[in-house]
Amino acid sequence: TVKIFMNVMKLKRSCPLMFKRIWPCIAVISVIVATALTHASVEVSVASVIGVLFVLAVAFKKSIAPLLGAVLSLMYGLLSYHSGFYANAAMNLFLLVPLQLWGWYHWMNNKHTIVELSPVNKLWISGLTIAGMIIATCLAIIHGSHLPLLDGPSSVLVITGTILLSLKTKEQWPVWIVYNLIEIVMWFFAASIEPSVFAIFIMRLVFF
Repeated sequence: TVKIFMNVMKLKRSCPLMFKRIWPCIAVISVIVATALTHASVEVSVASVIGVLFVLAVAFKKSIAPLLGAVLSLMYGLLSYHSGFYANAAMNLFLLVPLQLWGWYHWMNNKHTIVELSPVNKLWISGLTIAGMIIATCLAIIHGSHLPLLDGPSSVLVITGTILLSLKTKEQWPVWIVYNLIEIVMWFFAASIEPSVFAIFIMRLVFF
């Protein structure tokens, strides 16, 4: 995996146009192969492919990205619930689906706007995110979530990331990196128990 990642980065630096054509194919094929090898359910297979298409649309600044994100949040919420990640399930189903739809509306009305947060706004967002992570972790523990110390923080980081993405801020990327790293660990443990969700783990690697 590390060698593939390093080769992809070399390709991106040397041939950016070729990278834009090859990387989407590699990402989609990787997830499809993972679903086939693990005999994943239809729900896992569809969610994995939509997830990769979503993150590619974000990376290449396509306006359809939030709509794909809304579908992914709906399916991901259901999968999270069945895997015992209750904080993630609640956040995806009740917050991220409408938030992604709002993000699409905002994106279409601000196509060329790139925002950079002020130091004060960065401080506020950081403080609210940390407070939310603590509250979500406590709720995840109370409701018997699997891996609550990861489930709680990730469920809040995805909200912060989605808001920053919808506003087209530069500061979204560190949030997504931390969030996807946590999700990789969570779905690795989930896949070790239930191999049929291994494609979600691969999807998270692609996101990262």
